Amino acid sequence: VKSKCYQTLIRPMLEYASIVWSHYLVTLIDKIEAVQRRSVRFILNDYSRTSSVTSMMESLNLPLLESRRTCNRAIMMFKILNNIVDISIDPTVLVPNTLPTCGHNQRFRQLPVRTNSFG
Repeated sequence: VKSKCYQTLIRPMLEYASIVWSHYLVTLIDKIEAVQRRSVRFILNDYSRTSSVTSMMESLNLPLLESRRTCNRAIMMFKILNNIVDISIDPTVLVPNTLPTCGHNQRFRQLPVRTNSFG
């Protein structure tokens, strides 16, 4: 019951709008991962310092939030490219594939930003 409550009530709050903010500040990402790690200890009622939280997460079949964010970003890009969502993509983001033996022809580059807001 604790695991299902975490997955339906807590995790959605930790992942809210993660497609937008993911990979922003490592310190903030670490804090979010720490919430999941504390939740796993609470779910299993195991607060021992010698217990491995990673193995506890595996026993509960809970992936890292980082891997979930990566997967969600890939899903969103698929939806954007296939016009499943109404978001247009700037053509300057597309990077042409210059090496025919390396990669594929739909690579993207990340636009550099220097501030906390971009618009």
